[in-house]
Amino acid sequence: GHAEQVNTLQWVAGENRLITAGIDQTARLWNLDQEDDPLLHEIDSRGIRAAFSPDGLLMATAGDREYIRLRDAQTGSVVAQLKRQDDGSQSQSVAFSPDNRLLAVGFGGKVDESYIELWDIDARQRLAVMPGTTEIPDYETKEYTGIVAGLSFSPDSKLLVAGFGSVNLLTRGDVGNRPLLVYDVDSRRIIR
Repeated sequence: GHAEQVNTLQWVAGENRLITAGIDQTARLWNLDQEDDPLLHEIDSRGIRAAFSPDGLLMATAGDREYIRLRDAQTGSVVAQLKRQDDGSQSQSVAFSPDNRLLAVGFGGKVDESYIELWDIDARQRLAVMPGTTEIPDYETKEYTGIVAGLSFSPDSKLLVAGFGSVNLLTRGDVGNRPLLVYDVDSRRIIR
């Protein structure tokens, strides 16, 4: 297991391989077909989130303040480092599009900071920086409310949904409304 809280659990489609990632800043690749020692690789990812690409060939680790890392999903070796915006914020979520073309990474954790970077995987190029809760009228983006806690593409890769807020809010007694935003991927605009 992990030394601290686990934030990510994801299977490779059709296989018994699993990736886990946690706030101990490690990602771990598991093969549950191996009964004696299912842990394949422990990766010092400097990240707290991870995801497999739909084809199972890549994984992304996010949480580093400088890079998003694309890794070989069999070995954990870094195949590309995507240099992110230089604002010192930490990524909080990561998702591949079902068509294997795009990677979305969510950021937040500071007052008036909430956004998503959209990347072209093959070109290793940032396509857009899309605003998060800072675009919601009369919504106060605080340290824990603007965190992009979850990202998911629609099955046709045309829409991206982002969920905001942190479970840390609950310990502070803040149980208010936490928004979801829906983005049109082609136009990079919020549509709901």
